[in-house]
Amino acid sequence: LSDLAAPGTEAALARAICRRCPVIIACRTWALDHGEDDGIWGATTAAQRRAIRRAMTEPIPVVRRRGDG
Repeated sequence: LSDLAAPGTEAALARAICRRCPVIIACRTWALDHGEDDGIWGATTAAQRRAIRRAMTEPIPVVRRRGDG
């Protein structure tokens, strides 16, 4: 990719290519499930995947309605 894009735009170009891929969801899921922390996978950066993993492990708050135990 470095031959195709100016410095600093490689990730954006890779993500644009990923967005057109028919296996984007499977690719992203694999990267999340296997802790892949390098490169672009399923149109996500390593930082985005870390944020997704953190959000997936945070407890979901319980909202109680009036009258619930």
